[in-house]
Amino acid sequence: MDVDILHLSKSYGEKCIFTDLSLTFPDHGIYCLMAPSGRGKTTLFRIMAGLEKPDSGVIRGIRAGHTGIVFQEDRLVDFLDPVQNISLVCPKSTSGKTIETSLRNILPENCLKQPISELSGGMKRRVSLARAMWYPSSLILMDEPFTGLDQKTRRNVIQYLLDLRKDRTLIVSTHDPEDAELLGGKVVHLD
Repeated sequence: MDVDILHLSKSYGEKCIFTDLSLTFPDHGIYCLMAPSGRGKTTLFRIMAGLEKPDSGVIRGIRAGHTGIVFQEDRLVDFLDPVQNISLVCPKSTSGKTIETSLRNILPENCLKQPISELSGGMKRRVSLARAMWYPSSLILMDEPFTGLDQKTRRNVIQYLLDLRKDRTLIVSTHDPEDAELLGGKVVHLD
């Protein structure tokens, strides 16, 4: 189902974030939302995720509980290891071994049994990205997901995401045109 954003407006007090914003994200596509900082990318994602309400306008095509999300900050359970963090969002039938095997593509094997609190920022970011991809959803929102990843790691992680995407709609906010190129995504300017 396409995601349609129709005449969306949002302000915080006197500060207008966006007015009469209308966008369409056709189903099964990859889209890279680009805009300067402070132009409303995060706010739009929060509204799409149902975490905030717009002042006016509607969003159609998003089913509650069917959206995987990567926030700018990692929201992981610190005392669980990477496999356990991902298991939290998976169907019960998904084995820890399957998750572990998959994670070896983006994380060193020796960190897979460590608590999240002991991992570096870049490792935590990779776990957050993997968790969003493992969540059984039809839409995945990623707010500046590759921040803090070096070039080689970013390329590897993007390939991992594409391998796990399974034709789901992916909307990524980014400042880097190379991300759009690596993802094979359509650039959408939030102006």
